Amino acid sequence: MESSLLYMIALSQVPKVGPILGRTLVAYCGSPEAVFRSSVRELARIPQIGLVIARSIQDTSLLHAAEQELRILEREGITGIHDREEQRLTGVQTLLFPIHSSRRSSD
Repeated sequence: MESSLLYMIALSQVPKVGPILGRTLVAYCGSPEAVFRSSVRELARIPQIGLVIARSIQDTSLLHAAEQELRILEREGITGIHDREEQRLTGVQTLLFPIHSSRRSSD
């Protein structure tokens, strides 16, 4: 299971975090994995994040859900998601379809 994709999928499932805040988090922390390894205190200091979103990021169920998504992708033989997620987080292009997520973003 590819860990960088795991953290990108998990980040895309954080409530109230869409592409803009996702890019902000990655810019401040250095990588999607670093976002999840940061403390609530560190995350809350990032502009527009605050305690509510910081605590949501620390919810371990996000990583468990992302692991399930990766298993589905692998089982179904779906490829190319990593590149699209990476581009979405760097602002090159937006993901063209949600990855088994019904979450709506505020940005």
